Amino acid sequence: MKAMPVPISAERNARSAARAMRRATLALGVILALGLAYAAIRAAFDRQWLDGLIAANHAGVDSSSPSALALLFILFAAQVSVFTVALHAVWRTFDALAEDQLLPAEAGRWLRRAGLCFAASAILTILAVPVVSLAASLHASAGQRFVSLGLGSGEVMTLFIAGVLVALGHVLSLAAEVGEDNRQIV
Repeated sequence: MKAMPVPISAERNARSAARAMRRATLALGVILALGLAYAAIRAAFDRQWLDGLIAANHAGVDSSSPSALALLFILFAAQVSVFTVALHAVWRTFDALAEDQLLPAEAGRWLRRAGLCFAASAILTILAVPVVSLAASLHASAGQRFVSLGLGSGEVMTLFIAGVLVALGHVLSLAAEVGEDNRQIV
């Protein structure tokens, strides 16, 4: 069975969409960086704002404790780092799809990496809850210490979407291999 050629306009549309998504991913990264810079500057100069932010996101954490603040910073930095790597992988996926080759294997590899990074980010979010609650109550008297566990629909959905991205990346890589085999045969 002979493979049907892809119309030129469909290829052009796919590349155009990939370029638009590459720009959108870059814009999201810039917005994230600006938001983080704003939060860092505001936290450095407005302690009440930082205390309110910690209280809203991590109830029971003593924001005057240097060890609790250090742990929160480390966890937040890890989550932001993994999310930034995931955004870079998404950007590279669209960058590969915007090239002249119709199904680049590189796009599948980058899409799988993005999915794995998003999964790691969700797992860090899930693990942050018990770690932060333990750190918050570490200096409490006996009987007052606690560990809380939580799993929200946001984390479950992020894990699901990450799994879909990994599967799609695998399918895209396989499609690129099949396409390359077809080009070599013809």
